[in-house]
Amino acid sequence: MAFNYGVWFRDTIIRANVDGIGTGLRVDYGRPCVELRVRSLEDILKMVYEREGAIDLVKIDCEGCEYSLLRLDRKSLRLPKQYIVEIHGAELPIMDTMTHSGFKAKKILQIGDLVSVYLFKRE
Repeated sequence: MAFNYGVWFRDTIIRANVDGIGTGLRVDYGRPCVELRVRSLEDILKMVYEREGAIDLVKIDCEGCEYSLLRLDRKSLRLPKQYIVEIHGAELPIMDTMTHSGFKAKKILQIGDLVSVYLFKRE
């Protein structure tokens, strides 16, 4: 079963632009925006794990939300068996966190100088 949640560092409401390149990277109040209710990644992982008993895959592809992985404790981070993560910007903090938590990293796509996609599989 798939679950679709807006993920962030905490439960809140964020504003994001809905058009153009890098949708969601910044808010330009001169362009169309939407308000999105988002939840903390930790809360979502725990809720899905308790409900389903396992998490096979988490796909993270939204500008900036991948850094919410850095705020998880090791136990919460290891609830899923694998992650597919689009990283915008610096890879090192996420790579270090994931490999230190027992995940093997494999780059599966380089989109540009500052955008890459990784598969992290729990060992």
